[in-house]
Amino acid sequence: MFAIMPLLLGITRAGADIGIMGVLFLGNCVVRKDWGWVKTPEVKALLGLWVFMMAVSVASPVSKMGAFTAALIWGRFVLFYFAARFWILLPSPALKKLHVVGLGILGLAAIDTFWQYKTGVSLTGHHMVGEDRLTGPLTKANIGNFFVKVGFPMVGLWSYSLVAGRQARRLWMAGLALLVMIAIVMISGERSTPLLMLLSFGVVGLTVMICQPKSRKYVIGAGVVIAAFLGLVAATQPIVMGKVQLFIEQVSDFWNTPYGQLYIAAGRLFREHPLTGIGAQQFLEACKPEILNVTYCDVHPHNMYMEWLEATGAPGICLFVLSMILVVTRFIKGAVFSGNASILTAVGLSAFAVVIFPFVVTQSVFSNWSAALFWYSLALGMSAMNFGKDAHERG
Repeated sequence: MFAIMPLLLGITRAGADIGIMGVLFLGNCVVRKDWGWVKTPEVKALLGLWVFMMAVSVASPVSKMGAFTAALIWGRFVLFYFAARFWILLPSPALKKLHVVGLGILGLAAIDTFWQYKTGVSLTGHHMVGEDRLTGPLTKANIGNFFVKVGFPMVGLWSYSLVAGRQARRLWMAGLALLVMIAIVMISGERSTPLLMLLSFGVVGLTVMICQPKSRKYVIGAGVVIAAFLGLVAATQPIVMGKVQLFIEQVSDFWNTPYGQLYIAAGRLFREHPLTGIGAQQFLEACKPEILNVTYCDVHPHNMYMEWLEATGAPGICLFVLSMILVVTRFIKGAVFSGNASILTAVGLSAFAVVIFPFVVTQSVFSNWSAALFWYSLALGMSAMNFGKDAHERG
């Protein structure tokens, strides 16, 4: 089920069966009487956040029951993460199954997306959003985000598999797959996703150069090829330059854009309720332009940290940030920074970077599809630590 998550994320926005995996995990813990994972610091922090969200829902100025229900249901995402972190992705053979199945699904999604770019309608019957936003097999225009957070880690796992299996001569296939994904991200019509893509490349390249000094010339060569390819796509596809120009315009006058107004609204709601927030998924009802003195409101603030801030107050966002710090710290402590296994370390760090980077427009942390993608990507990153450590111990 975890391996086919990219397919489920493509065909449904209803949680992609992550709840089932969480329930199976808890059932396994009951049968085996294995609850040691609960003592892990990141688990304590995330469970504390979950309990806090439900507890402070009684103080919601909008809907106490609505806030409590949203907080209660949110717990299935962390249970899914625990299942992947402490159960599903522990055996090493899971690595091969994961990237083989995942890349196959992503390959089909790529074909569907390019067909939509050419004809306006994907093979799965989805129309473009407006004149410049691609969906591919998805129901909304998030295909670029999908490939950055799922496709790039998959290519990284594949690259490690080729190198570890003494098939480095076949790395050109992983490189070709990466270029295909880069092209999709660039033509997707999304503005912030290419920024995350560049961040991912930067983290991977820097990590590999530090861990494997002899590979620096190859990393630099790959960087030159990627830069040239980006230039080629930008020069030949008008949609790319149009989005770049729009991105620059919005950044230069950010606070007057809809996104800037949403951030201002979220900040003002936080100031009114600094210790409890307004409750999970209550932003749409609480955001009143005439009351908050903003020109635009929407279903959520469009930034993960601003949403935690307005929904759960200072204690909530502190618990979330602490959870992410503990996740990354645990990864660094268990990761391998030498030999071929360092490729997995680079994959893990890049997966973390693209999901927790604060200065970017994001989807809701409580929405089924985007939250499932977030925790799936985080789980992929943590799995790299397990696989790298196991490979290092085998020599």
